[in-house]
Parts: sequence; C-alpha cells; structure tokens
Amino acid sequence: MAGVCTPAPPEGGGSDEYRCQMIDPGLTKTAFLTGTQFAPENVAIAHHAVVYAVSPGGAAAVREQDAKTPGLGWERFGGTGVVGA
Repeated sequence: MAGVCTPAPPEGGGSDEYRCQMIDPGLTKTAFLTGTQFAPENVAIAHHAVVYAVSPGGAAAVREQDAKTPGLGWERFGGTGVVGA
C-alpha cells in the first residue's frame, strides 16, 4: 500500500467507513493474478475487503478519482463509483 488509512465514521451518522483504494500489481504483460492477501493492521476496525478488477483502459479513470480526494483512496459504498473502470 502507498500509505496508511485510519478509518473514521461518516459525517451525518453511521459507524462504518467504506474506502476504495487502487492497488496496482505492476504487471507489464498479460498474466494471471491468482491470489492476494488482505492483512489489516487492526482487525477490530478493518475486517474485510471487496476487490474489483479494473480494465487497463479504466486505470486512468480510477487514478483520476483517487486524485480528487485528499488522503489514501476515496469514500464510497457499493462499487467504486468510477464510470468505465
């Protein structure tokens, strides 16, 4: 990961923060990515991950969305919110 994310409940109520973060495996040619590992530092607050595959053509849109928000990733519930990713 590029940094540390300390979750905070959303303003206006609720107790969970859902964050999207782009993780680039750095593949430079066609390959099968057969596994990954999610290891939260604090399992009391980060207990699972949902992973989406982004097409090569959608990577720029995801990077653009990430750049719009300060800090690591962006807050989003229910998908990435990135059109064309």
